[in-house]
Amino acid sequence: MKTSHSRNILLADDSEFFREKLGDILLDAGHNLTAVEDGVEATEELEKNPTGFDLLILDLEMPRLDGFGVIDWIQAKGLDGKFPVLVVSGAYEPADAVNKIDGGAVTSVLSKESSPDDILFRVNKLLFPSISFERVADRAPCMIATDFGEEGSFETGIIINISSTGLFLKTTKNLEEGTILKFRFNLPGVDKKIEATGILKWATTVSGKDNRFGGLGVMFTQIRAEDAAYIQNYAIEEIKKFGTAE
Repeated sequence: MKTSHSRNILLADDSEFFREKLGDILLDAGHNLTAVEDGVEATEELEKNPTGFDLLILDLEMPRLDGFGVIDWIQAKGLDGKFPVLVVSGAYEPADAVNKIDGGAVTSVLSKESSPDDILFRVNKLLFPSISFERVADRAPCMIATDFGEEGSFETGIIINISSTGLFLKTTKNLEEGTILKFRFNLPGVDKKIEATGILKWATTVSGKDNRFGGLGVMFTQIRAEDAAYIQNYAIEEIKKFGTAE
């Protein structure tokens, strides 16, 4: 991702595993991350620099001061609307978490079981509201090799999730948002080459750096109806297998 897309994120979560997981994802995407272990440390960071963060990612269950307490503190300090708040929840279902939160300080709720692509998709929507992010169908996890590129120049990448409306491509290639890409690939169990054209909607690649989560979010703009149907059926079956639909 280009330096101009780097943002400052505050993460508050008492789980070292989740802090490391989310840290890897966000740092690979080019963002600056401050990670703290509980709500007390989160409020201390916000007290020191109330305008220094572009996003707060907040666990609900933490020692000393939980996420609900941090939300109360934000409201008491008049910081509502100064930055988006993304609640991540493992102990609660997202809908239940929303029902427990009053006052409108929370912008969005995310399950800790979400895939890296889903996390980045949600984070990017909050950080870059002026950019259009669209996803109208659930994406299924996969590992599918694809030829991709602009007209006359193809290389190989890996599709790590897919739906009938788009895909997330694992690649170190650095491209401008809005780039039109062509794709050629085979779905498992489908004995035909699928071809599609898509537009790059968002990127998490850092200037060609090889990382675990870098890649390109693509929305299809041209695809044959039969190929879209093949992808939709494949995605439905994979989602059933892995239970990945939100």
